Amino acid sequence: MRGAAQGTEEQDLGQGSSQGLEGQRPSWVASMMTELTKHMRAVMQPTHEMVGNISSRLSALELKVVSVDAELEKQVSEVQMALKSVATSAELVALTKRVVLLEEHMSDVRAVLHLSDD
Repeated sequence: MRGAAQGTEEQDLGQGSSQGLEGQRPSWVASMMTELTKHMRAVMQPTHEMVGNISSRLSALELKVVSVDAELEKQVSEVQMALKSVATSAELVALTKRVVLLEEHMSDVRAVLHLSDD
């Protein structure tokens, strides 16, 4: 059964009888391998170049991200310092209000004491 199937394959390939194919098979295989290798190289060369381009662009992008990240960290530090000074100003405002209230209270106490002296 296998021989009949092989004969059919040989006829499908247009190689003639099995005796003729046996003599030509190594060159047929070599020819097909050569063609396959050419096709694979034709596909892989542009793919290899594309991957190389993507890799170099990725490296450049990584450097840019590191640079932007450093700049953002610098800006965040500046904003944090500004917020700390605002917090300090807010604390000063609160303390100033408290001092004003204490001065008003002391004024009221003086007024009461002054009234009691009369």
